[in-house]
Amino acid sequence: MEPLRSLLFIPGNRERFLEKAPDVGADALVPDLESGVPESEKAAARESIRAALPGFKSKGQTVLARVSPIDSNHIYADLNALISEHLDGVILPQISSADDIRRLDEVITSLEHGKHLPFGLTRIIPFVESALGVIRAFEIATASSRVAAIAFGAEDFSADMGIPRSQGSEEILYARSHVAIAARAAHKLAIDAPFVAYQDAAGIEADAEQALRLGFKGKFAIHPDQVATLNEIFSPSEEDLEQARRIIRAFQRAESEGRGTCVVDGKMIDTAMALQAQKLIRTAQGLAGR
Repeated sequence: MEPLRSLLFIPGNRERFLEKAPDVGADALVPDLESGVPESEKAAARESIRAALPGFKSKGQTVLARVSPIDSNHIYADLNALISEHLDGVILPQISSADDIRRLDEVITSLEHGKHLPFGLTRIIPFVESALGVIRAFEIATASSRVAAIAFGAEDFSADMGIPRSQGSEEILYARSHVAIAARAAHKLAIDAPFVAYQDAAGIEADAEQALRLGFKGKFAIHPDQVATLNEIFSPSEEDLEQARRIIRAFQRAESEGRGTCVVDGKMIDTAMALQAQKLIRTAQGLAGR
């Protein structure tokens, strides 16, 4: 899947927010039909999002709608209303098993067929938000070819565990790391939970940097002001890119001379580090393409 540094939640019942969202600069827009929308407003929100989708796509946006939980009374209506050529995928909350993904895949396949859409058009990003979901993260990630990424839900996970949240997030470190590792093992993107203290600029910067170090490739935003910070943190810096280019050049010279290692800035560079440099360059190229 293309780079997703920032994914902005937009309450589906707030038409003004839907109208302004494409101008924020998020890599993906996430019109929301789940927790951000009261029960009494879900039907109207569904129609508002459906009406907004063509406009989002006309502006080149990636659109990933968060639908209702798979066992809710709203899930089929959500999918039927939104699956179209204007939607890139769905984000499914509260996933705890591979069976959840397979059930969703079957419904999406049926809807795509009925709407004469290409098979596989609609991708899936499951939210892993419970102890059971974390333990089964790899199974969930590999349950369907539609799964493009795995998202970690910190707040619901903490509630499931019955643990309070701290400023440093030490209490979710294992679960966060486990989801990122499972995503990488499945060759999927890992997307981190939103930072809910949206007015704390220093806090989101520190939280996103920690997520980056753990292996996450992007993060959800709950406020437009968070997007620029996420885009910057999850993008390679020019210094990092120049270092990567130097490593690649030096390693290629070493290989041409029959050596498997080289030295750059006093550090031994081997094949794994050269491959990491190449991945960094490809990430930058993907962002440039966006």
